[in-house]
Amino acid sequence: MKRRSTCDKFIALKLFIKFQKIYDAMYKGMQLEWLKPIVGRLERLFSSVKKYAEIIKNATECYTKGISVFNLKNVDTECKETFALLLSKMLYENKKNDSNCASVHLIIDEAHNILNSFKSTHSDVWEDYRLTTFETMIKEGRKYGFFLTIASQRPADISPTIMSQIHNYIIHKLVNDKDLQMLENTMPTLDAFSKSRIPTLGKGEAVLTGRAFGMPSLIKVDYEEYSRPDSDDVDLIAAWSENPEASK
Repeated sequence: MKRRSTCDKFIALKLFIKFQKIYDAMYKGMQLEWLKPIVGRLERLFSSVKKYAEIIKNATECYTKGISVFNLKNVDTECKETFALLLSKMLYENKKNDSNCASVHLIIDEAHNILNSFKSTHSDVWEDYRLTTFETMIKEGRKYGFFLTIASQRPADISPTIMSQIHNYIIHKLVNDKDLQMLENTMPTLDAFSKSRIPTLGKGEAVLTGRAFGMPSLIKVDYEEYSRPDSDDVDLIAAWSENPEASK
């Protein structure tokens, strides 16, 4: 028997697109001048995605129980939004079809990089699809047991539709006027006194407001030394005192 040859699935997909371009030009009357830029962008995108991803047939191991962390820190900007969208949609669609799982909680850190409402380097069609997908998740996900939690230092950059669907807020220090105005527009439970405290909050302090709380509350979170994250600001005075050359 003749052995069947195999090739990389990214290469196979690129070949399929190239042959589809030829077919569309020859038999469907499409202009090559329109197709070439699209195919070129797809090829560049595949080259970027291939550095971080692998195409497999069975992805059931992605739906493990417990806590899963997807770190996109080292993914370039062009692919970061794409991966975040694919992962989120994959988890959302799986939860819709899985009645045995009580709930899935997706937490997106630095959400202003993923859920921003301003245009990026992608096309308008991509931007509309990206925002519509996440807006659908946050509007309809609750009835399927899919819950979205977002964390951001720039909430004003996040889509207003997404912000309007959030029920509970933990607000740390914010000083930007746009962020403060966004809070006023989207949080009817936030009173004037609590809002006035937000620009002066210290480390570990936060304002809680939303449906889960009877009234806005100012709290200070204590931390355990053994589980404290390594997130302190640099102590410049101590660093310069120990090494004067470091200040140059």
